[in-house]
Amino acid sequence: MKKANKLIISLGTAFAALSPVVLSVGCGGGGSSNLDSINGESTPSNENSAYANDKKGYNIKANDKVQIATTFSKGRAQYEALNDIIKNYNRLMKDQPGFKEVEQVSLGSGYDGQADVVRKKITAKEAQMPNLLLNYSSLASSLAESGVLLNFTTKENGGKESISNSDFAESFSRANRTTSKINNGGSWLIPIAKSSINLGANGPVLSYVIESMLAKGAKIDPSWKDKWDKIKKSGLKDRAAVIENWGAVKSDVSALKLNELTIKESTFSNIYSLLEFCDKAQKMFEKSSAVTTLEGPHALGIDDITGFIQTLGYASVGADPESWITTVVEEDGERKISYKSFVEATSQANSKFKELYDMFVPKLKSQSVVFQQSGAYTSSEQIRHNFMFGIGSTAGYTHNFAKKSETSIEIKNSEGKFSSGWNENNNKFAQIVKHDDGTYRIGGHLNKIKKDTEKLENYEWKAKTADIYNKLAGYSQIPTGTKKISSPSGTNVYAFMIETKNKDDIKTLDAALADGKLVKVGEFVNNQNKEAILYLAFGKGAGISGLKIVEKGLDSLLEKDEFFKFATPSKTKDTDAKNVYYAQGPSLFGIRSSDNAMNQATRMFVKWFVTSGATELEYKDQETGNVIKKVIKPSLMFSEQASYIFAVKDFEKTPMTTTNPYLRECFEMFKKTIEDPEHNAIYEEYGDPNGDAFRGALGTAWRNVYGNKSPGQYKDQIIDAVVASNNKLFN
Repeated sequence: MKKANKLIISLGTAFAALSPVVLSVGCGGGGSSNLDSINGESTPSNENSAYANDKKGYNIKANDKVQIATTFSKGRAQYEALNDIIKNYNRLMKDQPGFKEVEQVSLGSGYDGQADVVRKKITAKEAQMPNLLLNYSSLASSLAESGVLLNFTTKENGGKESISNSDFAESFSRANRTTSKINNGGSWLIPIAKSSINLGANGPVLSYVIESMLAKGAKIDPSWKDKWDKIKKSGLKDRAAVIENWGAVKSDVSALKLNELTIKESTFSNIYSLLEFCDKAQKMFEKSSAVTTLEGPHALGIDDITGFIQTLGYASVGADPESWITTVVEEDGERKISYKSFVEATSQANSKFKELYDMFVPKLKSQSVVFQQSGAYTSSEQIRHNFMFGIGSTAGYTHNFAKKSETSIEIKNSEGKFSSGWNENNNKFAQIVKHDDGTYRIGGHLNKIKKDTEKLENYEWKAKTADIYNKLAGYSQIPTGTKKISSPSGTNVYAFMIETKNKDDIKTLDAALADGKLVKVGEFVNNQNKEAILYLAFGKGAGISGLKIVEKGLDSLLEKDEFFKFATPSKTKDTDAKNVYYAQGPSLFGIRSSDNAMNQATRMFVKWFVTSGATELEYKDQETGNVIKKVIKPSLMFSEQASYIFAVKDFEKTPMTTTNPYLRECFEMFKKTIEDPEHNAIYEEYGDPNGDAFRGALGTAWRNVYGNKSPGQYKDQIIDAVVASNNKLFN
């Protein structure tokens, strides 16, 4: 096999875990190849082929409408922004030949859930399928493997509905040349919804930490003084709440050598310096230095360690794909992903990952850093001053701070905090209502709680047995209503949905059952097979045995003007050759129908969405809530309203008008990789049918390091754990 030179990519949706990837393309096994090497990349020929490879799929019927299947939540910005795009398209294009109305439909719970549903449908050869999917490239690879992936590049109908990879920013169109099973040329994946990760700071906590450091001899670099002045000012109002969480400065912090610390922008821009700063902060205060569990407080929370650690690893090898741990190979004219390099413990990439592992482990032990479990977000606790920094998705900006008039409730037992979390993404401590339609609902989105025999959909729960559901229905104290309660002040009934794996939480609540003001309803399961026990609490204050419910206002919560954006660490150390920025988020791709008119209508919508110039569109502004008319490109409108980057060609030349600083930062990062590729690179994962399994195993291995009181060596904890989860990938 011969390696293709210098391709910056990585392992599909699956691999957001640990590694960008090497593309190695060769002629394995003989036979003719559709893959040519151009500029060091594997570039398929047969640009206008209807099929991704030699698989011809099966009969898929036409739909009455062009269906875009998403996992967006109705009412949220992404769902509403796409719906507004669809409404404008249907209005503007309805008289064009070949037009079919477009609609958004929900399919699956989350990207993984949707992928599972679609793969099962393909395996069963279901004839009725959606036309477009918004998901990761690993699912597109599965569609290609089954011969049903739609090519948006075509000569059909004179090519009127055709688009090409030149319609997109070059670095974001690479998935069309690197996704496994796509052997033929064309545009198969549209980079519609790209985002990144951002470093955000709790100003009140950071100001308290830095002021305390300065008092012990640390210095502020003059170049950073302006930003420090803003952070310092932001921290005044909430200081009492911060000290309550973090404690006073310890009497002796000489071991931290704070007199040798000069704080400047680079303190936070590479991971080595950031971790050192966070570790000093964690060890400075009476309460934070005594933390031994997730409850905190903590200096830094990382939501998706799998994506972040890969990005750092790629930077540590100079963004050189030839030094990476997975490869794209060509065997008998077919593109595949090889995972064999991952098990080479002595490779340069694994050597660098071992350095990262050894860098993180002491910080995990000191509790200065937390690797969040899947589905948990630092913002939920950062908003309550329990985290100083958080690294999370660009798309999650508004979850980082409290809204005006918002309140927070914490549940405390005699040992301290048991649970926080009255927010719209939380069920652990939430509202519960009996809806006017007779169903029970839980959480900020009023997700349904169903009977044991009912089918689950997005984010829903059901009782494990009929008796458990009947027990729930027997509590007349549960309020009725159709609207979510924005504050816990609005109800006297609280729900605790505690996952069965959280043994300490269950033990705490079980101990409080004695007086009857807290009841244990029973076990429930959601559509992601998470099992949990539902408890109901009646009344507020100190009325529950051993538990106290404490309500807090904005003076105890992080507000918008107290939240600060920092450049995400893009290097392991300043000596790394390139800044590497993580590109994540779904692509848009199609399922090829056996009906040519259906495919034409699908391509017509995609071409309009991708290539239309400035057009008068009517839509709801997701920041103000106002319906506006504006002359704007559909691709740019979707980017700004959904908080994504739609990476069409020259997107970087049109400044974004959004007030979302996370999205603006993402725009600037991606812009650098286009304008200065010598010093900046993107890390995005490869698409492969096995990618999800690999990413999942890799993420689990890294997350398991946190909480392990005696983590093993890098090879044992990471490589061996991943291999053990799916050995066939490495044969």
